[in-house]
Parts: sequence; C-alpha cells; structure tokens
Amino acid sequence: MNNALKPLLDARWLDDLPPIPDETKSLLGVLDRALEEAKGPLKYPRYEI
Repeated sequence: MNNALKPLLDARWLDDLPPIPDETKSLLGVLDRALEEAKGPLKYPRYEI
C-alpha cells in the first residue's frame, strides 16, 4: 500500500479491504476504453485565435 494513504486509513476515511475481482475487471475495462479513445482524434481540438 502507498504510504500516502496511511493517514487516511488512520483517520478511518478509507477502509483497507481486499480488491474485488469483478470490480477490478470492470475498472480495467474502463481503462482499456479510455486508452483506445486516446488513440483517436481529439474530441475538443484547441482553436487558436
């Protein structure tokens, strides 16, 4: 675990629970879609004025 999260655990803002396989799989799917989308053209190209 990242040491930066320890104060949040100590303050009980976070729970130290094991990952749930289905949730992990779902989040990886979101990441895969985002990476595929990032390969395409810009959705909101910057216009110079």
